[in-house]
Amino acid sequence: MRSEVFTEHVVGWIVAMALLLAALLLTIFAISFLAPPTINEVIHALEHGALKELLEKVEQAPLYLAIFLNNAFITLLFYVPFLGLPIAAFVIYNTARVAVMMGIAIECLLNAPGIGPTSVALGLILSPHTYLELLAYGIALFESTYLTLCIVSKKRRPNLRNAVKIYLASIPIAYATLFIAAIVESTLIHTFTPGTPTNTSIEELIRELKMCRVE
Repeated sequence: MRSEVFTEHVVGWIVAMALLLAALLLTIFAISFLAPPTINEVIHALEHGALKELLEKVEQAPLYLAIFLNNAFITLLFYVPFLGLPIAAFVIYNTARVAVMMGIAIECLLNAPGIGPTSVALGLILSPHTYLELLAYGIALFESTYLTLCIVSKKRRPNLRNAVKIYLASIPIAYATLFIAAIVESTLIHTFTPGTPTNTSIEELIRELKMCRVE
């Protein structure tokens, strides 16, 4: 019975991962077509906001540790009972908005209007670390949601003790997955993106974007 219960949770993790990926991609395209940021907003984000923080983390050494710590904090928030789902919605929206801004920067630097959303989406789909990170997030989100349901539902309350055990057992699994994802992502960045904006100074990137003409 215990193995069956754990298997059910593993299936839940995978389903949660798939739902997170779908939600992220849909949000990217929704923002891109319904309310895309302007090039000025991208520049402002590079100077003062989310993109500046992102690029600063990318340029830190060791890179894998910066990536891991950032994702570990997000996973910790997802693990909070009652708050996991609303926090996940907030994180998905903000991640998608940053991704859209990166797509706009790609369009500008390559002088290729319209490729931003597609290039970002393909980058996510083709990157192996995407699935590892989302799996870790899915584990945290599923377990926090399941534990919340066991707390509030009288029907599920008899399962509360087992829910807590699996909740605690899932934490090292999620963080081990995140660590592997960070290694993979940092390796890919160092291997395939030398000289791209992620390895350029923020000031140089801002200068290039200011020279970009947006019709």
